Amino acid sequence: DFAYIMLMIMSVLALCFGENETGAIATVCIVVNLLVAFIVYYRTQFFCNSLEKLFLPRCRVIREGKLYSVAGAKVVRGDVIMLEAGDIVPADARLITSEKLRVKMLFEREKFILLDKAAESIVFENEKDPTRFSNIVHAASVVVSGSARAVVTDVGKYTYVGAKIGTIPSVSKGRDRVTTLLSLFRKYCMKCSFILLITVLPFSILSMLFGNTTLSLFTAFMTAISIAASCMAQFSVTVCKVFYTTSMRRCISSASPALIRSTDAMDKLAATRYLFVLDGAMLSDGVLHFEKLLCADGEFAPSDEVVNQTVRRVGELSSLYDGAHKSSLSVSSHVFYRYETAIKEFADKTAADRGALNIRCKVTGFAAASVELGDPHDKLFYSELGEKYMLSVSYTDSIINECTECLVQGKPMPFSFEARQNLMNKYRGYAREGKKALVLSFCRFDGYAERGERCFAGILVLSENLELSAAGALSNIENIGVKPIFFKNVSVGGRDVSATAIPSEITPKSISATDFAMYGRPITYGLGNISCYNSFSDIQICELIDAIHSKGEKVSVIGFSDDFDRIYQKADLVICCSSDEYKVKGGFEEEIEFLQSSDDPSRAQVAETLRRRADVIIPRPDNKRVGGSVSLFGAIKSSLMASANVTNFFRYVVCMQIVRLVLVMVPMLFGSAALDARHVVLGGMIADLLVMFSFVSEARSRIRVGTYRSAIKEITSPIKHNAPSVICFACGALFASLLPEILSMFPGVPKYIDKTEYSFLVFIMFHISAFLCLKLDLRQENISALIKGLKKKPRVLTVIYPVLLITFAVMCFVTPYFSALFDIEGFSNVIYLFISILPPLVSTVLYFFSRREALALKNVFSQNKDK
Repeated sequence: DFAYIMLMIMSVLALCFGENETGAIATVCIVVNLLVAFIVYYRTQFFCNSLEKLFLPRCRVIREGKLYSVAGAKVVRGDVIMLEAGDIVPADARLITSEKLRVKMLFEREKFILLDKAAESIVFENEKDPTRFSNIVHAASVVVSGSARAVVTDVGKYTYVGAKIGTIPSVSKGRDRVTTLLSLFRKYCMKCSFILLITVLPFSILSMLFGNTTLSLFTAFMTAISIAASCMAQFSVTVCKVFYTTSMRRCISSASPALIRSTDAMDKLAATRYLFVLDGAMLSDGVLHFEKLLCADGEFAPSDEVVNQTVRRVGELSSLYDGAHKSSLSVSSHVFYRYETAIKEFADKTAADRGALNIRCKVTGFAAASVELGDPHDKLFYSELGEKYMLSVSYTDSIINECTECLVQGKPMPFSFEARQNLMNKYRGYAREGKKALVLSFCRFDGYAERGERCFAGILVLSENLELSAAGALSNIENIGVKPIFFKNVSVGGRDVSATAIPSEITPKSISATDFAMYGRPITYGLGNISCYNSFSDIQICELIDAIHSKGEKVSVIGFSDDFDRIYQKADLVICCSSDEYKVKGGFEEEIEFLQSSDDPSRAQVAETLRRRADVIIPRPDNKRVGGSVSLFGAIKSSLMASANVTNFFRYVVCMQIVRLVLVMVPMLFGSAALDARHVVLGGMIADLLVMFSFVSEARSRIRVGTYRSAIKEITSPIKHNAPSVICFACGALFASLLPEILSMFPGVPKYIDKTEYSFLVFIMFHISAFLCLKLDLRQENISALIKGLKKKPRVLTVIYPVLLITFAVMCFVTPYFSALFDIEGFSNVIYLFISILPPLVSTVLYFFSRREALALKNVFSQNKDK
């Protein structure tokens, strides 16, 4: 790094030429900078490594009769692992039980083979081809469909894949990449270092040749190097990573948590312009709820107080479902089949523990349905008054046509054709809304077959509860410049994989692919103005992403299924929903603890293949905590806040570099460099570190539309975008340099001889004034908001920073060792002590009024340009 090289050159030259104080200070600065950089780098890297591990595949294992969720690397020989669609096999294992298991086996590096596996298969004794081991699953294989239990036989390098390629492969998302803002920050610092060096050095040489000066060439050279070294390029980038990691840590620990994979992912999240929502995972709580009951007597919601005999009777029949709901009926990660999977889970629960479900009739048997049947239904046998009845829970409305009777006031009555048609239309209406309706009917059973008339009992309408604050969170996401676009009924390869119902109040404007074809318009027409796309394929969505990329903008995709693989590959950032819970713990070596209980069925897990691919994980909302779109808004806001804090610190650096340059360069014309390397390097380093950590501690920052894009423009051309503040502090520094010389020309005013003391104190006070102006955004139009903010939450560090710097300045004047180190003997004329406060105060006042005047001038120039 150029700045470190400059400091090392300064240290060596100073010690060789007898400037022990300057050499010692330069050496101390090198050691302190490296020490701080190492500590920050160590903590951020440890945190990022711990964060990366959470995105690696996990596995459900049975140990001592209990189910645990462990990292794939923690699986040991003898563990019984549970496998289902979307899982990544962590080790070689022999199947114990299996059901229609199909896997993609990693045969060679990045080469997969699709294979069917079965526990009952037999492998020939002399078989050596691993693809023919049909009762063995190998490490790094991906479960495509089915489920299984298997006992681990080999792990790590002893597996087939481990022996072949040396390790079980894992996906890294580039956690060590420097973000765009910090990369631009480094380029600016390096350019600024060279510019300051070539500016100060020739100026000091010309001053010695043509001016009345006692400035030595060596002192001038050391001062020029110190100005250049005060722009710490690599140090700034290394330490500024703390802006990102602090925001990531806060995001995990907040009331609406989100897990952001890396600083690079946070950078992309801040740059996101469009958000494609492929399913409603972030809008729903992942649990199926009883919403309505439709019977021959009418329609009733759970909150209705009037319950007639029919509703009570259907309630008794449906109490089996009601009990399962109390135990939390979770939704599968495959969104299109979520209701069928949930009903299967409901069947498994009731078969496992009927007593806990509080069933009001005697259950004698239960059989779960098969989704492959044309009209699948679950059959529950119960007895009443000596008769045995069979209750059918049907997934389709076709069974309604088989009913010749219906319950009216709790008693069977004839069921007319018109009534059946009316109920079927109601059923289909709920289906169009994305809800699932279960048809309950029953008939007598003689032990071998159904007997008598089938009686219609009612229709239970199920739905996923929408997050109550979803609409508000989505509105907040739009307000910070990210456009959410929803997709309904997405198809992949001609197969529907998403049947999400999005409320009309969230997506008021919807259009389908056929609408574009009807009007002869490309699907990219109106992109950004349309809230919802209906019946689009994954290929068409990829075309929309390409259109966004052609405009130089980024798009993030949120999904809950790994069926959208083609879309994930195109997107800049992949966001998924999960039930995982995390907690940051530890001190110096920070770790992130995984809190999810694997045997808790109340929340749906994301497929491990999608977890490995994801850049951001947000929790699905539930009754215990906020999640979904609120967590997504928190993640985006945290990313923008990190970029805003980096930009605020950058503004401070720009202003202070101008101040340092003027305070060192102008006094050379009057005889000497009042500030030399000792003051600039050590004083500037202490002040800059304190300012940076003060901005890091800022938990809230003003987020405006285009914050990230404006931050890039600002760092790319800092003088142009910070002209008012730069001019204010440059004028203040120039005023500080000329004021003592002008004042000493008046009769009766003591001669200006306390140049070092005055300049050093002004140097410290300028750091304080620049910090307060930029930290508080101290402008005339912001006063009311600033007062409210200070009353609501006082900014303690805003007070601590000036106190520390003033304490440092006082120590330099009153402590003999510090006084000798900085060549300070005290003020011989008190007047120069008092006027040292005036120039920073002038800069603060100019900054206070600068915004309004700058806007007025800008409007005048714009009007003249238009004319």
